Amino acid sequence: MDDEQPEPTTNRIPPLLFTLNKDAQSAWLKTQVIAIKTCLLGNVSNVDPIRSGTTIHDEGQNMINSLKQLDGTFVCSDCGATYKEIGWLKRHMQKKHDWHPPAPPPRIHAPNSTKTLVISSFVKMALLARDTWDAYRMGDGDRVFRNAKLEMLYAFGTGRTKYRLWLWNMVANELACLTEREAFEYKWNISVNLKGGIGQNIPNDDLCELQVRRIKGPLATQGPNKSFDSAQVLCKTSHVLDQLKEGLQKRTKVFRGSRNRTEADKSLDISKMAKEISGANIQNDSNWESFNNFKDPLERIQLPMLWNWMEINKEIASDLMAKK
Repeated sequence: MDDEQPEPTTNRIPPLLFTLNKDAQSAWLKTQVIAIKTCLLGNVSNVDPIRSGTTIHDEGQNMINSLKQLDGTFVCSDCGATYKEIGWLKRHMQKKHDWHPPAPPPRIHAPNSTKTLVISSFVKMALLARDTWDAYRMGDGDRVFRNAKLEMLYAFGTGRTKYRLWLWNMVANELACLTEREAFEYKWNISVNLKGGIGQNIPNDDLCELQVRRIKGPLATQGPNKSFDSAQVLCKTSHVLDQLKEGLQKRTKVFRGSRNRTEADKSLDISKMAKEISGANIQNDSNWESFNNFKDPLERIQLPMLWNWMEINKEIASDLMAKK
């Protein structure tokens, strides 16, 4: 890294940029951001075909749902035939009335090289993960739930059944299943701050793991006497014991160990990696044969399968809402 020139060689900063007004400076900076975005992410969005196709599917599905009667049956709008299940109605409309379900729109594939496709896919997921983690640290519920929708698509494209179902439940609870007050509390209590200060929040899942680890130690000392009741007592008293311990440490002025983790210095590792990559000339290798069959996770999504999965989970959510 020390051998690299600190100044850019392609897009140099104008020497008189500081003399321009704020609007001109912002316009120049915006052009640089767009250039970086185009270079790393490409010009074609993988989300737009999914969004437009899902909109078309929802319109057709809403038309079918409008045929549902109060008794739960479905009546054909053309001939008045009655069916108990929506699938039977669809098959009837296809055979008798030449109705066809909405087809997914064709996807536009950019003529990018394998290297460009791999880099853009990695940068998209890396930026999404970084933004989600920052949202948890700042306790920003809006960003967490907004990113969850895109993360659900990535989980679907990569075949992560557990995570896509968890993310679906997360979004469905906030948008529909919970009451307005419960949804507000759910959104803005997705993280907790144990240290104080800005940017120190951790997800509730991490807090749960810390609590489990905190209970396992004392529980292991009970030997054969441990039970559900003893674990419940430990859960209720651990916070009180921690407060008593901290109070005694303050009164006796005993040294308290820091809770902060030591951050490793990664500068030497990054420098070595950069030198290895530069020496191997990997960045100029346009073949990348090991990625010849690589496909972006969002490109792997089969829209009919996504629609069917969403419809099934919508019915489950509707049943849960009806039982409340």
